[in-house]
Amino acid sequence: MQAAVGVCNQCEDLVAEADERHLLDRAWLTRAITAAEPSRVSVGDVILGSKDHSARITAFTGLVGPPPGPAPAVDWAAVEGRLGTPLPGDYKALVSAYGAAEIGGPGAAIRLHPPCVSTDGRFEYAAWIVETHRHSAIRPGMFTARRRPFLPEEGGLLAFATTRSGDHLFWNTGASDDPDEWPVRLMTTNVAVGVSEPWVDYEVPFLELVFTLLRTGVPHPGEPGGLLGPLSPQIRIWPPPAGAAPWSPPPEGTAVDARQHAALTEGSGLDAVTALVPPPLEPYLGEGTSTGTRSAGARTARPRHGA
Repeated sequence: MQAAVGVCNQCEDLVAEADERHLLDRAWLTRAITAAEPSRVSVGDVILGSKDHSARITAFTGLVGPPPGPAPAVDWAAVEGRLGTPLPGDYKALVSAYGAAEIGGPGAAIRLHPPCVSTDGRFEYAAWIVETHRHSAIRPGMFTARRRPFLPEEGGLLAFATTRSGDHLFWNTGASDDPDEWPVRLMTTNVAVGVSEPWVDYEVPFLELVFTLLRTGVPHPGEPGGLLGPLSPQIRIWPPPAGAAPWSPPPEGTAVDARQHAALTEGSGLDAVTALVPPPLEPYLGEGTSTGTRSAGARTARPRHGA
């Protein structure tokens, strides 16, 4: 027990150190893994040391279990041609096996947004990337004057996942000519205006970051305690992409989101509004209740004149 407590304290010290610098580098990662499981490094050795993508995904399966269901087929050549860049091999191998995976449990998780189209039309890969890049280019202006480029700008960030709380994960495509070496960068939407920098640089590639999320967690200024994770070793297909169909790039010159284009040019009423301003993929209803709201309203209501 004392040894376990010592390991936990050592991990917390490492997380605090990384949080101060707002980044996570490979040296930090190696130290964190050694502290977390000094006698079980076989999975980490494969994920961190092997260049064999199939071996790395097999090691990942050993952590979270097999795919919960079939994944939609992906034409990676078409996807990469539309994006104008190759993608990391680990990501392609994992998405080909698991699809729109949510890694983690009810408390915290990350959600992959792969090339697919949900059956209800609420998620379409290209439209999601465009909207995420637009949102992420605008929102940090409330926190910092520093501008970050996004694809299709050369060397720009490329969105590929979110956290359960709605933060965005990107690859920094300008960091290396080798996509397998692209480090991950996070933009949090949970930091109060003026309090902190919304960007966190994790100076490690995709699958290494996932491994660290499962083992020790990573610094995150918008999460309780400044830490995202450790994630529960669970995996599922998150709605609405569950049962999604394969994605095909729209023809050149067409609107990225045909539904929004039609709503803007021809639509009216609630259908047009929800197409232009889509509701969240998974609404967050908060922790309150209708009874509590009514009670609070009753306490704060003003008496009528003459009472």
